[in-house]
Amino acid sequence: MIQVQIHREVMHVWPTALLKLVYTLLLLGGVQFAACHGAFAAKGAPGKPAPGAIHISSDHMEASEKTGTVTFTGHVVARKGGLTIYADRLEVFYEKKKDTKGDKKKKRVLQRIVATGHVKVLQAGKVGTGAKAIYDKRHERVILLGAAQVTQGPNRISGDRITLFLNEDRSVAEGSKHEKVEAIVYPSE
Repeated sequence: MIQVQIHREVMHVWPTALLKLVYTLLLLGGVQFAACHGAFAAKGAPGKPAPGAIHISSDHMEASEKTGTVTFTGHVVARKGGLTIYADRLEVFYEKKKDTKGDKKKKRVLQRIVATGHVKVLQAGKVGTGAKAIYDKRHERVILLGAAQVTQGPNRISGDRITLFLNEDRSVAEGSKHEKVEAIVYPSE
């Protein structure tokens, strides 16, 4: 599930009917919607995302049923468990699938999240940066692209592309024709 947080400053700008429409669109699609001053969420404690939820806050949000996307812009912060992504823009891509319980309704299933602009990814003491980050739900990985760099303590690795495997203690760095992978490692004593 994705939990969307809209700041109080935005709440008074959006007409109530539009908020209800966005809320209905997101809630029916398996997306959990909450406002800063109260949660509409059915699961989890008030104001707190349900376990396993992705909590996203931003200055603006736009949902498109036609394209199967939800776009967040301005000071975006996305959290899921121990993973946090900061960016200027974040796009959530989902696909519609029939419910396996025989229900005729289609549910939305998260495919990937793409973050761009001042991207910073935090996970388990690692800090990753790059021009773009892609969270691949199916493979539980984050791919950093464009001047990608990951630091852990004083150690640093950089390259054109770095893949962080979230369920494994593993990452893969790749260079390009113009840029080699570079690592600075301080051995423990």
